[in-house]
Amino acid sequence: MKDKLYLIDGNSFLYRFFYAIKNLSSNDFPTSVIFGFSRLLLSLKDASYILICFDSKEKTFRKEMFDDYKKQRPLMPQTLAVQIEPTKEIIKAFGVKYLEIAGFEADDIIATLANQFNKNYDVIIVTQDKDLYQLVNDSIFIYDPVKNVTYDYKKTVEKFEIEPAQISDFLALAGDSSDGIPGINGIGLKTAVKLLKDYKNIDGIIQNKDKLPQKIKGNIDEEKLKLYKSLTTLDKNINIDNISINYIKKTASDTKTLKNLFEKYNFKSLIGKLEPQQNYTSKNNKPLLFDIKIPKVETDEASLLELAAYLIQPRSAGNINKCALFIDKNLYEKIITMEESEKVSYLKPIFLDLIKKLDLEFLLFEVELPLRKILKKMEQEGIAVDIEKLKHYKTLINVLIEEKHSSIENIIGPCNINSPKELAFALYEQLGLKSTKKIKTGFSTDSETLQQLDHPVAKLIIEYRILTKLLSTYIEPFLNNVDKTNRIHTTFNQTLTLTGRLSSSNPNMQNLPIDNSFFNIREAIVAKNGYSLICADYSQIELRVLAELSKDPILIDIFKKDLDIHTQTAVELFNILPETVDTHTRRIAKTINFGIIYGMGAQSLAKTLSITPQKASQYIQRYFERFSKAKEFIDQTLKEAKGLGYTQTYFNRRRYFDNINSPNKKLSEFEKRAAVNAKIQGTAADIIKIAMVKLDKALQNLDATVVLQIHDELLIECKDNLIEEVKLIVKESMEKALDFDVPLKVNVGVGKNWHEAKT
Repeated sequence: MKDKLYLIDGNSFLYRFFYAIKNLSSNDFPTSVIFGFSRLLLSLKDASYILICFDSKEKTFRKEMFDDYKKQRPLMPQTLAVQIEPTKEIIKAFGVKYLEIAGFEADDIIATLANQFNKNYDVIIVTQDKDLYQLVNDSIFIYDPVKNVTYDYKKTVEKFEIEPAQISDFLALAGDSSDGIPGINGIGLKTAVKLLKDYKNIDGIIQNKDKLPQKIKGNIDEEKLKLYKSLTTLDKNINIDNISINYIKKTASDTKTLKNLFEKYNFKSLIGKLEPQQNYTSKNNKPLLFDIKIPKVETDEASLLELAAYLIQPRSAGNINKCALFIDKNLYEKIITMEESEKVSYLKPIFLDLIKKLDLEFLLFEVELPLRKILKKMEQEGIAVDIEKLKHYKTLINVLIEEKHSSIENIIGPCNINSPKELAFALYEQLGLKSTKKIKTGFSTDSETLQQLDHPVAKLIIEYRILTKLLSTYIEPFLNNVDKTNRIHTTFNQTLTLTGRLSSSNPNMQNLPIDNSFFNIREAIVAKNGYSLICADYSQIELRVLAELSKDPILIDIFKKDLDIHTQTAVELFNILPETVDTHTRRIAKTINFGIIYGMGAQSLAKTLSITPQKASQYIQRYFERFSKAKEFIDQTLKEAKGLGYTQTYFNRRRYFDNINSPNKKLSEFEKRAAVNAKIQGTAADIIKIAMVKLDKALQNLDATVVLQIHDELLIECKDNLIEEVKLIVKESMEKALDFDVPLKVNVGVGKNWHEAKT
């Protein structure tokens, strides 16, 4: 792994520190910028290579090209200007170099240096300037200190929805108000992204001008567009060959000078931070200003440690620093100043020893590591969508939203329906409805409260929210993330959840509504031509896990006989024959079955079933009388969580509960419910991961690929002539994932779209 080179966009921080740190002065001399840079450099004092770049005072080549460039910017405030030289004095005392070159901006200096050194160093550009994202590649990263996020190539694409190389084209099209670049009339951010997805760059747009919508086509001025592109493109070839890495290398700080300067400017809080090897952290051991980490380089060792960290402490989300802190504060303090390569080498034996002690070797080496490669393959493959259907849905939803909006305002008058405060005022003050739930800001307008309101407007508001969520959470993200082959490439997050489940983002493909009264969005998830989708879904996996872990004889018998679990639960609850179980009693049984898994109490069950708490309590008592081993299992799980502070899955995956013994009843009750659920849901999550590893091997020589995982369900895109063969392989791989006493059952369907395959 390469060493890090930090290139700091000095000018952006001059202004940031000036405006962010208000009213800081010493003897009436303003010091906010000096203080800000001092904190910044203290947070980086253990880095080896740092260079701060500033804009030139001279007229730049962009100003020569375009007189309006940055014309709208006000003059630098005098109280900022007087701090520049003292700031540079501080920088020098830290042993750090700064650089400014006549006629060039800091961005161009950074671009040239990043281009020059990224082959041998991981370059971290510390900035908030969007122009610099165009430089991102496999070894150039952007660190945004405000969001505390490091952007690699993948995250940059997620942020802008285009590739880094297209960002200068994007800014030329949409404009950059901060630099006085107007862009093209009629082209906003979304339109610019769409044009670049369709035509790649400005040249492609100009060449295909006739294909553009009339309102855009008429505004395309080739000469202006190329001028704007010249303004937004960073110069990577400034003549600075004399700047070597040795020049950039940080020298020893002049502690005496720094101490004198800190005393001069009354920075008493910083003086104690000058001692060697003392990390500049807050009381909770977090950096006060920056915590710069580049994304893990995808090497076997880095992946290994990330996954090990996640298994050792799921709250670390795979962050090896956080995991080290969890293990031992002294360990964290020792490794936090190390270069990434040194850190990985140092932590590897410690993490692996702990993995062995916690009996997590199977999960790490046989499940999570092979799964990482499978998920990457799934991300690259993507999943096909029906663009025309999505566009149709979008049009339909917009019409329906407008209709609902008008109907709502006809009842309550003009109102920002998306504002809970305004909506609450309209419902409870103007309309006089009675709310059953009060929150800090007034009366609640959440879905549960609205459902209890006996008024037609409540149903309209619920429907309006469903529609707006469908549009903003699914339809638009799908359309914005589709590639030229009409496929969406979601990101699978392997180390994010606390239970071991996978999640997905950009866009989220795992929480699609199964059905609604308007349309089924799963119909737009399709197979490519000549292929079909195979949907394989574990049947009642969490209840089967409960049966296996609890060894409850009645539950095991139900599953071994392949009976309907909810019907049989109703039989046990109400002491009736299976043929007399109706829809109502089965619904009660189903609610209790799933409620038990999620730790539902009498109050919640009563609310869900619209019955009294006393009746709900009787149902739960009866359930545990009939399924007594399930009750013992839950009690034992809670005892384990309270005593040890964690629970474990069947495969030893841990989840920790720091507040399960808290005197705060609300907090402790939440963790009790989570403790039971973590053991069951976590085991189910492990099972489907094991199945995915087995299935991947079984499908290696067949034209069939897993394209999506949705918790207990897999979606496979399969060549039409292989469907029957692959169905059998999928079913066997999932049902034989492991040797349980309770049989695992998988329902398999086939269709040209997800909805069809599911049904």
